[in-house]
Amino acid sequence: MEISNSGRIVVIDDKSEEAMPLLATLGRDGLPYVYYDGKPDSLPETAQGGIRFVFLDIELQGMEGQNDKTKASGLTGRLKRIISKDNGPYVIVFWTKHKEVIELVVENCKQSGFPPVAWVDIEKTELLKQDGTYNIQEIKNKIRDRLRSIGAFRLYVAWENAVNHAAKKFVSEFAALVDFTDSESWSKNTSALFHELYKAYSGNTENISDDEKFKYAGHLINRSFLDQLESLTSSQLRLPDGFTLTKKTTDKTTIAKMNTSLFLHKNKSGKPCPGYVYKDDNVSISDALKKSYFKDGKAPSSLSLCKIIITPECDIANDKTLKHENGNGAVYQYHRTVYGLLCQIDPDNLKQEKKRFNDRGKDARFFIGPFWHDGSVRWLIIHFMTISVQPESEFTQDKFLFAIKRDLLFDLQSKTANHVNRLGNFQLG
Repeated sequence: MEISNSGRIVVIDDKSEEAMPLLATLGRDGLPYVYYDGKPDSLPETAQGGIRFVFLDIELQGMEGQNDKTKASGLTGRLKRIISKDNGPYVIVFWTKHKEVIELVVENCKQSGFPPVAWVDIEKTELLKQDGTYNIQEIKNKIRDRLRSIGAFRLYVAWENAVNHAAKKFVSEFAALVDFTDSESWSKNTSALFHELYKAYSGNTENISDDEKFKYAGHLINRSFLDQLESLTSSQLRLPDGFTLTKKTTDKTTIAKMNTSLFLHKNKSGKPCPGYVYKDDNVSISDALKKSYFKDGKAPSSLSLCKIIITPECDIANDKTLKHENGNGAVYQYHRTVYGLLCQIDPDNLKQEKKRFNDRGKDARFFIGPFWHDGSVRWLIIHFMTISVQPESEFTQDKFLFAIKRDLLFDLQSKTANHVNRLGNFQLG
């Protein structure tokens, strides 16, 4: 059983002399951690995400003599200050054998919206060795044994550890391209190296901010890092001992939510970007798409028109987009755009709904879905014949819906280009 190696361990213990053996053991094993003494003024101002293991002392300062319910409430309050609701799966290691308190804490966490996927009860004194350190292997064994019933948690731990390993390896190798001997010259030369990355990505466009230049350099690093991560996961990522992947039919709603997680996101920068999807109210285009998509024009009642930015990212980086300057000196950037209909479809009637589509012109369509949006399963049906160019001012924040992630966006852009450039075949029969 591997514990997280990327700073995702939290230790909460008000007695530093009792916590120190565990901290020393974690440190010796190269496992970074965050330590809190449990006092309210030492807790983070903002709850944190990405925590995977919490070592929790069951009786912190001020809890002496309290009943179980009050004690559990105080512990939950501290956990709420540390762990955010969007933290993801985590395990609590309780330093106690008092299961009545443990069960109350776990139930409180469930009610508060951040339940652990499992918990382990361990008595400190039983694992303290003669040299004053804890038997970390025994702790790992206890965690491993407990998690075998919900072993999928270990998949996330193993993958995050692989990401951390790949990041450390990438930075080590890339930073070594510049000589470390002189720290001052190393910093200047490294800065120049990132400038070269930016130039390679953007085509040496200089009329952008330093923040934008660093972002473009980061985009290029991301691509190289992804290759290294995939190489490492191919060679080193292994299933945890005793765990197998289960073949089981996943319900259609969960599949839709998985597609959203993998291929869509709702993060948006301050300005429109490739892949951003916006609502639109062009009635003519909406009616034309309905007639094209659905037999006899009988479209589902829940439909909305969308437009998607498909401008190549390199065109923006290289300042190759179409621009127009008005009389007041304002410069408007234009984006390549394609339209589609956002359809709400019952996942249980998916096959039946698909039969309603016209076969005519199906090579001009691009389907995204099923995915989960605004509490229901949706499909986005894009039509390549709606390609247009629109000013950036048309893409307003209040009309933003979601964004298509890189791989799916590249596929859309590629197929759009292929459709525009297709020659056709006019052989005589």
